[in-house]
Amino acid sequence: MINSMKKDFRISTPAPAITVGAGLFILFIIFYWDSLSNLLRLWNTDITFSHGFLIPFLSIYLITKKNKYLSHILLKPAPLFLIPLVLILFLWILASITYTLTIELTLLPLIFIFFYASIIGYKASLILATSLLYLLFAVPIWSIIAPFLQSMAIFINEFALQITGIPTHIKDSVVSIPAGTFEIERGCAGIGYLITTLAIASFFSLLNFKRIQPAIILLIISLVLSIIFNWIRIYVIILIGHFTDMQSPIIEDHVNFGWYLYAISLIPFFYIANKLVKLEYIEEVEEHANIVKTDSFNYSYPKSYILIPLIFFISAPTLITYLTNSKTETLQEILPPNASTPWLGPIYFDDWKPNYTGASIEINRLYIGTDKTPDISLHIFYYGKQTQDSELINELNTIADDYMIKSQRFFTFENHNIIEKITTSNFNHGSYFNNTWYFDQLS
Repeated sequence: MINSMKKDFRISTPAPAITVGAGLFILFIIFYWDSLSNLLRLWNTDITFSHGFLIPFLSIYLITKKNKYLSHILLKPAPLFLIPLVLILFLWILASITYTLTIELTLLPLIFIFFYASIIGYKASLILATSLLYLLFAVPIWSIIAPFLQSMAIFINEFALQITGIPTHIKDSVVSIPAGTFEIERGCAGIGYLITTLAIASFFSLLNFKRIQPAIILLIISLVLSIIFNWIRIYVIILIGHFTDMQSPIIEDHVNFGWYLYAISLIPFFYIANKLVKLEYIEEVEEHANIVKTDSFNYSYPKSYILIPLIFFISAPTLITYLTNSKTETLQEILPPNASTPWLGPIYFDDWKPNYTGASIEINRLYIGTDKTPDISLHIFYYGKQTQDSELINELNTIADDYMIKSQRFFTFENHNIIEKITTSNFNHGSYFNNTWYFDQLS
């Protein structure tokens, strides 16, 4: 009995490919931490990608499940994987220096995958391919389909509301009913539910299916269920707003309400998944009969080869660090200009400012005019090093809605490309004012 328990709880010796992977993962964290920290910040601040914290652990678990297949695989260099590795590193550098965070963060797992694959070889890489590609569920590239999902959700809910008989007017993404107004934003497109469901379906498939057909069927079913569920979620929230005259707390706290409904949608998903497992015909074969055992001690890995992918792997973040530090060292203090007659200033001003977030340097100054000249407020937002949620091009950064912009023109002043926008606002109790804004394109 004791011997049997020891056998059941015996910890297998890690295969060489897994041991090497653990070491390379540590190197990856050390040299790519600046970029990885942006990915962690995305998971922490954007509920759409909050599942990202779990994905690496699930991927590691899937890798360890392959240990028995990898234990007898010899590690051999795979030089062909260097070609996509170099290409991906080049694109990653471009994305980093241009602050294209979506591309930068999406390429991170691919850098590790091809670096790892080039060292452990083709056979081991083939065994681990699906477990490693599972990491892609944690990156923001999925957000590119959000506009498509948003358009579908608007169309379906417009049709459903018309059938219900609720007077509805939809313009762009704004749904107006007699009780109030809803906006189906991109965050309401259901991308978070879609990714989470696909990640669950993929994990379930990798653990339970031996053939690809039931895995594809489950992925298609999970895709359809998540999209339909999101349509129902939006429809239910609008109905609640209609019947409660917008007084229900669910209207304000619809995010948590959505995840509660999502949990219900997993019931049919797991029912179908279990049916697929039972329907799949699995031929029982002794797994060790298909494993070709080799004597790894008779084979010498060409250790000098490791230097080649390692040089590429380390040089990319080193170059980014150098370029970043060079930009930081040349950064000079930004000083607002002194006023000339008839204005006085500048003086510190903190009464109102445009909604620009995460700037490296922020300056707000007021120039006081006379009875015949208006006061001028100067706002400077400098984005020297852009990171996640600290970007110049950000949907949160706004001065005025598009309908308030009367005109705009472009001109050059002292080698700076300037955009001039004239807006009309009604900040002062319905009185309209013309405001002129200048944007430096070079910043």
